[in-house]
Amino acid sequence: MKINTRLDDYAAALRKSELDYFRAAAETRQLLHGELCYQSGFEKIASSCVLHNVSSLRCKMRPEVWLEQLLEEFVSIGAHCCRFYLTGAQSLDNSFIDNGLFKKVVEIGMLTDFSGVDPFDAVIPGQLLPIDNHKTLDLKRDLYRESALGPDGHDMHGGFFADFEHAKCRDGYMDSFLFIDDGQVKGAVSLAFKDDFARLKNLYVRPDQRAQGFAKQIVWLLMREALNRGAKAFGTYAVENKRSHHLYSSCGMVKNFIQIEGSMLL
Repeated sequence: MKINTRLDDYAAALRKSELDYFRAAAETRQLLHGELCYQSGFEKIASSCVLHNVSSLRCKMRPEVWLEQLLEEFVSIGAHCCRFYLTGAQSLDNSFIDNGLFKKVVEIGMLTDFSGVDPFDAVIPGQLLPIDNHKTLDLKRDLYRESALGPDGHDMHGGFFADFEHAKCRDGYMDSFLFIDDGQVKGAVSLAFKDDFARLKNLYVRPDQRAQGFAKQIVWLLMREALNRGAKAFGTYAVENKRSHHLYSSCGMVKNFIQIEGSMLL
């Protein structure tokens, strides 16, 4: 597959899109060499309070002291989960997370341009339905209630994650869709689009419909939507060597960079 020489520019767009996701509908402030994004009213949701864009611990503070202060900040806000991202993980020593307290996840920034990928080649019986009214939002809530864990691997809180995502949509960060196949709601996904870059966010397939090829159909459909909006590149994040990593690779996306997620329930 031919890769556009500007793909590194789109890597910067993907990183920025990740930060903008946490910023949307949230309060923000600089803290401990990162940016804290806090969304009031959603304290139970892991994504509601995140320290992002930590590229370096540029001080004499020991890592264990940094973690201690970070925990104090999250507890003071009332967050249910302490979650942070080391976005300069390729050069930043992240071994200090390996302390048995935090769950450490390696995430892959994956990208493609459309010069060697044509999502219109695939025959897809399903369709994406915009979530733009109370009825479709209720359908998404019902969909999310069927699984304990959400697209980000964290607790769905009985479908409340759908309301969290809807706040991001209302703030203009992204548009969300239901995946309909054979008259049934079988999945959901969101699309963030800015300038000429499109980013897939929170792909979800009903637990009883997984391993049937629906996830790949959703990716192709979302790529079509991105192309129709004028996108020149498309990207997302995947957990390294997990199902999503292989899925996005099969859709023409390639690894460009990594980031490290650390999280701990409070």
